[in-house]
Amino acid sequence: MQSSFRLFFIIAITGLINAGCAVYGSQSISLDEGNFAFVVGAFNGVRIFNISDPKNPESVESVDTQGFGADIALSGGYAYVADAADCLKIFDIDPPGDAYIVKTVDALYASSIAVSGGYAYLGTYEPSLQIIDIDPIESAFIVKTVSTLDREFGVAVSDGYAYVADCESGLQIIDIDPPESAFIVKSVDMPEDAVGVAISDGYAYVADHNAGFQIIDIDPPSSAHIVKSVQYSLGGAAWSVVVSGDFAYIAYDYTGLLIVDIESPESAYIVNVVDTPGVAVDVAVNGGYAYVADSESGLQIIDIDPPDAAYIVKTVDTQGPAGDVAVSGD
Repeated sequence: MQSSFRLFFIIAITGLINAGCAVYGSQSISLDEGNFAFVVGAFNGVRIFNISDPKNPESVESVDTQGFGADIALSGGYAYVADAADCLKIFDIDPPGDAYIVKTVDALYASSIAVSGGYAYLGTYEPSLQIIDIDPIESAFIVKTVSTLDREFGVAVSDGYAYVADCESGLQIIDIDPPESAFIVKSVDMPEDAVGVAISDGYAYVADHNAGFQIIDIDPPSSAHIVKSVQYSLGGAAWSVVVSGDFAYIAYDYTGLLIVDIESPESAYIVNVVDTPGVAVDVAVNGGYAYVADSESGLQIIDIDPPDAAYIVKTVDTQGPAGDVAVSGD
């Protein structure tokens, strides 16, 4: 893959999908239960917005992370920030207007984060997956390090497995039951570079950059294999993918937002393309809206009810480039 350097802006809703095999600078948004957006951006700290009305978001708070924020996930009244400099930072966000750092866990070059079942799964540029016991928060510590072959740009957790978008090394599937004994059970080669991953109903959906996105049957994980590739004929690159209901939403570079019917994953097809003014690099879905990180054009809020008639309803100035997305409840 030709290196792609971009400033990127991540949207996550209680989870993460990170993107980009080579990046500098980052911002991340996490949407909490559809009420607040938490934006972490490189040296800009965490900015918190009330998004109860998606068409009229309101600024609530700004917190200095004292580092280089790369990604964010929310769980149980806490925000978990992957700091690309050297650590995981955990914030108490209850209430959001009084957010503050409660714990820092040292970890080199953190790049992506997912939280599940009392553990944080921290992808790194090292490359490795750091598994951190976060129960209780105040005593959080690393319990396992799983070495991978390339830089990790996305982590998703489902049913006792962690799925890692491992750039040029494809999709790594890691048995995390129990987390302290985690090990890789399967590697699935991609046509291009895995830069984002979402899991739903026995399938992994991988953003595969210039090769579009790949649908992988992961039942069982040890026999995972690609069953369908979806690529837009007019060009562009998949930076991230999120699944909601019978549709996958793909941030597709200068093309904008691709919406794909995945009711039958093996027969998936594009049902709509929403042109965005910038370069779409990530997407989150919540409450009938898609939130697209659109690089220099900020955050695009798109009404996706119904998906085949989706349209932009609001553009939000993010005071910097926007670049990657993950959604709550996926």
